[in-house]
Amino acid sequence: MIRKAIVTGADTSHALSLERLCNQCTELLPDYKLYVFDLGLTEDDLKLINPSATVIDYPYSSMPDFHNIKIKAGEYAWKPICVKEIEKMSDFLFWIDAGCLLKNNLEKEIKHVEEHGFYTSSTRGTLEEYTDPRTLDLMYVTDDLRKSHTMRACSFLGFDLTKVRIRKLVIDWSALAMNKDIFAPVGSSKHPVVKGDTNPQFNHRQDQSVFNALLALGNLTAIGQRWGWVSQQDIDHRPRNIK
Repeated sequence: MIRKAIVTGADTSHALSLERLCNQCTELLPDYKLYVFDLGLTEDDLKLINPSATVIDYPYSSMPDFHNIKIKAGEYAWKPICVKEIEKMSDFLFWIDAGCLLKNNLEKEIKHVEEHGFYTSSTRGTLEEYTDPRTLDLMYVTDDLRKSHTMRACSFLGFDLTKVRIRKLVIDWSALAMNKDIFAPVGSSKHPVVKGDTNPQFNHRQDQSVFNALLALGNLTAIGQRWGWVSQQDIDHRPRNIK
């Protein structure tokens, strides 16, 4: 029997979005075990989570200080750790950001994972444009790959963990998340101080940058579409695109 899992997580800033996602996963994907990482939820937040979900405290005490979600969003280094924690007990796994909105039962995303071993979708830019060059230097990414690899989003990921190279991808990603020099070099930032600044040091995408470097190095080139989900649909701060 294939052990299927959905992994997500949030702190109190995304509690309402997390509640919605958990309810959607329970309704649309009932054969998947749902794991929720508590990255800083309040007692009231925890009461909102669908009772079918397994809630896990993020192990901050055994992690580097830069994982603290209260400081620069923990550099998003907690994401690969959450995936790795559940990798050990799963064969088929999706990571879904709390702010994602599901439109259906992800039939096409599931098929894509079955065919290619993993699922990602495209996003703007290249590895060179959205990764601090110090990260790429430490990962020995060639100039050709920096320029040619187009970025994939990390808000929604799928993994067939029965495939050795895909399980290694998850393990490597989580291992690099423990190394600040690679994951979030000093002075790097997701948001440039000066609007329009294209310096990759100030457009660094932490989890996404490191994950994409691993995809490039591993020649993992398949790209899926966003058939059954939409990103950045957070309802906690009610962005303009939410009615």
